[in-house]
Amino acid sequence: MEQKLFDVFAWTEGQYRFNPRAEMPAMQVALELTPAKILLEGIKRSCDADRARKGLGPVDGLVVHLTDDPLDRFQDMGLDPEEAQLYALIDGKRTVAELLSFGALHPDDGRKLLYALRCANMVHFGPPLPATQPQPAAPQPRPPPLPDLPERAVPEPELLQRRQIERLAARAQDLRRATLFEVLGVHPDATELEVRYAFAGLAKEAHPDRLGPDASAEARAFAEEIFQQITSAHETLIDRQKRAEYEMQLHNGVRRSDGDEVSRILEAEQRFREGEKHLLDNDAAGALRAFTEAARLYPEEAEFHACVGWATWLSLAPGEGAAAQARPLIDKALRLNPRIDRAYVFRGRIARALGRAQEAVAEFEKALLCNPACAEALRELNLADAGSPQGVAGPAADERVPPA
Repeated sequence: MEQKLFDVFAWTEGQYRFNPRAEMPAMQVALELTPAKILLEGIKRSCDADRARKGLGPVDGLVVHLTDDPLDRFQDMGLDPEEAQLYALIDGKRTVAELLSFGALHPDDGRKLLYALRCANMVHFGPPLPATQPQPAAPQPRPPPLPDLPERAVPEPELLQRRQIERLAARAQDLRRATLFEVLGVHPDATELEVRYAFAGLAKEAHPDRLGPDASAEARAFAEEIFQQITSAHETLIDRQKRAEYEMQLHNGVRRSDGDEVSRILEAEQRFREGEKHLLDNDAAGALRAFTEAARLYPEEAEFHACVGWATWLSLAPGEGAAAQARPLIDKALRLNPRIDRAYVFRGRIARALGRAQEAVAEFEKALLCNPACAEALRELNLADAGSPQGVAGPAADERVPPA
């Protein structure tokens, strides 16, 4: 996949067509690369010095400015120490020639980095300040550093995730209660062009990919709902017939319903956490009840169904009958999300317990294709390589392995 992706950077010409309504195909291989990292890596692989110079244009005498948009400016580009050193020199005063003369990078490599930064909208170029313009005042001495916060004052990752979920949930609920015009932040008599401009800005800000790889499933679900509401509002208001029908509904007093989906998702998350705790306590029956309730409250979350299947297996006597009940539930999770690594781990553990070693290894390898950092799959494969007869199957693992 990386080879196909980065081969595109070698193209000197081509055509493309963007279809905003097309659905992305389900993929089992995830590339842990941000768009900014992809741009830098692609340019470093395929652009020679002449192409980078041509792509930048005559900018040696121009000043390099950091973009004012924080969503663009603080992208993760994965810079190495030398690249980070050159990037740190960008202060809105130095020209391209001055930056390259510092020697942090070879000039050719420096141009490639600047080219990638501009392609990622992280920097832009402008004319230098006129010589007659007064120089800014000397910088004031920095204030003394603040003392380190006590450990208890530093938010835990779980608390930060919870705040993120609550913030997204509140916004999703506000959008449900709003009119389509309020969703996009435009006046009811806004023109089609104004609607399109509003959507472009909101879509960039609210895209689920902005959450990053560490976001929880609940946060991603709310972000996707927010993005869907923005997209739906845009599609309705730029279509004359749909907009006229919607304006007639507003005139007749029909409002969008806010529902109770936010509370359902939050409660489902609580039940899921309870199920995880029951698993740690080797309480398969309690885990099954909690996971089942979580899946009932929020059936769109694949991980909930995968855990229902795993808890079902743990709750029954090991054998083909238990597998027949557990596998369909795990398979349902994979239909909802083909990239959920835990589902493949669960299927691999069941296959191994039934004596199907090759099938188990294949499932664990699929989990690693979805998530190369999946610790459970790595541990299972290491045990398989070491010739372990049982391996680690999680809570109550010994009970799931039939006697030889």
